[in-house]
Amino acid sequence: MRSESIWTMLTCCSYLGAKPMERDIATENVEFESLEMAHNHLELRVDQQGRRESRVPFFDAQMKLSEVLPEIFPADSPWQVTLSDERAVLSKNDGEEHILAAGEVVELEGLRIWLVDVRQPPLAQLEGTTPPFVGQVWPLKNQQSWLGRVGKRLNHIELNHPTVSRTHATFMPSAGGQMTLLAEGGGTTVNGDPLENGTSRLLYHGDLLGFGKTLFRFVSESAAQPESLRFFVRTLQNFKLTTGSETGTAIDIKNEKARWLFIILATRWGEPVGVEPLIESFWPDVPAVRGRKNFSYTLNQLKDAFQEAGIDLMEFLERTPSLLILDPRFLGHHDFLEVQRVVKEEKPITSESALQRLVKLYRAPFLPVCYEDWAESIRTSLQQKVINTLLQTARHHLEKANEKLCLAAAEKILDLDPLQEEAMEVIVESCLNQARPDEAVQRYEKFESVLAKEGLEPSVELLKLYHRARLGL
Repeated sequence: MRSESIWTMLTCCSYLGAKPMERDIATENVEFESLEMAHNHLELRVDQQGRRESRVPFFDAQMKLSEVLPEIFPADSPWQVTLSDERAVLSKNDGEEHILAAGEVVELEGLRIWLVDVRQPPLAQLEGTTPPFVGQVWPLKNQQSWLGRVGKRLNHIELNHPTVSRTHATFMPSAGGQMTLLAEGGGTTVNGDPLENGTSRLLYHGDLLGFGKTLFRFVSESAAQPESLRFFVRTLQNFKLTTGSETGTAIDIKNEKARWLFIILATRWGEPVGVEPLIESFWPDVPAVRGRKNFSYTLNQLKDAFQEAGIDLMEFLERTPSLLILDPRFLGHHDFLEVQRVVKEEKPITSESALQRLVKLYRAPFLPVCYEDWAESIRTSLQQKVINTLLQTARHHLEKANEKLCLAAAEKILDLDPLQEEAMEVIVESCLNQARPDEAVQRYEKFESVLAKEGLEPSVELLKLYHRARLGL
């Protein structure tokens, strides 16, 4: 039986998200032909933001995606998938192709496409620890899994509890075999740490997850990695890479391009990074063939650097023809990623310890001595987010009359950008609120001299605050 007729027959399959028929009808007697599968255990899985994943068994060794997934791929889509030697080849008529082994992923046109071997065991499981879910267990497979109360969304994990929202959270697997939790509803915590809606957290074996007023234990099926195989990365200041701990054995990547390659991968540790964008960033003006040769040479240089330290790079770097990904199980800590997580939403930091941690971590911009375009882009973006977050923090604590945290945030901004007038406005206003007009005047006049050296004049708002301070208002 051909795949198109099979798909006509199976359009109500649950994994395509079809709703059950609303009225009961008599069962029809249908004679089925014998069904010969191209592979009994491999499936193509397609993840699209905002909708449940679609999974396609290999009824045929070659299938047009527009026919088997018409709700995702339009009728004129050129993409097709061919099964060959336990691998799926995604291709289109212009010659572009991507080869996937089981568990590998490729990003195409805003979609994440995986080859799934259903014989593989679950990656992890969720165990209930509070009533009414004590003793219940939910497997977390190598697929996107939705969690929430019964509602319009067809959640994989349905929790009938009033404090759980209908679209509460999503578990997302990585190609490295771990799970990331995306918070979508209020009251999501990891080990007691609240997650803002839209933020995600990489999960580790034993983590305690909270959804509303219910608690669950995350149990990972993957073996824990020895501490000596964890990598600690510093890119906020001069680059440093060590194993075991932040003061452990250093790995020296002498080749500059190889060093930059590792750093780019480390800024997205656990996420797939496209090979083609890397080649374009490093060698923008060379022919494609030459660019790929340069990339292969650079990757070999990176392998050699780790080999000198007695480490096989390919044990924790997964590679497909189009993607590279660092296995998240091997990451101990990366200062860039921690700062990025804190400032991603540019929201005020209300905790003193969290503010102190950010100030300590962001001791310098990202790779200040690297002048490559990609580094400048990352550096500028992160610093602006840090400044915006600190400014929101300073204003928050100004309103709360918490002078200590207000000044700590504002003064850190001026350390990063000595010409930042909004930070000085907060400092002057804080001094006025604390009835210290003389200090406000001194701080303003010192700042004004910094502006003058750059040929700049203070803003109207800052001048108004200065005159208030001089008058003691």
